[in-house]
Amino acid sequence: MARSIQQIKQDLETLQKTVAEAATELQQLYNDYLQVLSQSVKQQLVLASYQLCTQIYPESFLKLSFKQRQQLQEKIREISQEVAEFLQQLNNIEQNESSPEQTELNLLAEMIRNLPLGESSNQEIATDKNQLPALENSDEAESQPEIIIAGDPSNIQELAEHLENIAAEKLESDKLQEINFSNPEHLVLWQRRVEKNLKQTLDDTSRKVNKSLQDNNIIPSRLPTKVIDMAIQANEVTGNGHKVNSLPNILNLVIETEKESKSSNPKVAQISLLRLRLSEIEFTDPSASLQRNKIRNFSQKIEQLRQQYRAKEREYAIAEAEAAWRAGWYEN
Repeated sequence: MARSIQQIKQDLETLQKTVAEAATELQQLYNDYLQVLSQSVKQQLVLASYQLCTQIYPESFLKLSFKQRQQLQEKIREISQEVAEFLQQLNNIEQNESSPEQTELNLLAEMIRNLPLGESSNQEIATDKNQLPALENSDEAESQPEIIIAGDPSNIQELAEHLENIAAEKLESDKLQEINFSNPEHLVLWQRRVEKNLKQTLDDTSRKVNKSLQDNNIIPSRLPTKVIDMAIQANEVTGNGHKVNSLPNILNLVIETEKESKSSNPKVAQISLLRLRLSEIEFTDPSASLQRNKIRNFSQKIEQLRQQYRAKEREYAIAEAEAAWRAGWYEN
């Protein structure tokens, strides 16, 4: 016998309560994990910086004056303290109301709205690519597209409004996905955001330390920032960079430079960078690894609840569709 819509709805409500309880438990697991991880990151960042300055580039470090060495050490302590404090609160940080994509859409809409218009309705208006808002993930300004807008002012106004509507819809979607912790889909999304922010935090911190080391001529300043970013973000460096064995949180690269002539072999240079990696931090710290395993095991429970919730929503939708069919059906 088919179950009633009310019975299925009650099952869904019970399941939502279970998911909400699981969300609270998962948040507590992340709190415990991030407390341990924050201290481990702080210690390992300082240790990796020490190894770069004393074991890998000792000559460069000794060239600094006593005051310069103190200033560098103070900067490293400052960065390590900042990242530790940030990590402790990472899973409590609310999603920004305006994502980079939304900001870009709004800026583009405003730019299009303010374009100078000619008298002819068929005039084409080309914007200089250098006037476009810089996209967050763009490598160079030249990679930004040139935009051509043809037509009368009303078309331009419609395009600007369309871009603003897309940005507004994205903002509303993000808000909806963030508030409902009784929905396992939203809980999984929240967890993904925490993990993404965690990796981004470690990457950004690595960049800050490497920048300080470069500014003090510890890491060779000739190494382009783009190469450093690629090395930090990737497991392996593609192209003309090759990863070699390294100490924890230190990445050693062999960089091939251009040949002096067609017949000569390419020059190679080994460069060492600081790169904080979650796997290496956890491997070095058993306490962090233990807390991570607790999260990993609990995530399996979240996935089971997710599958049950999907099945129950499907059952509810079918029951409602059947009721709607019966309500509209009549015999001739």
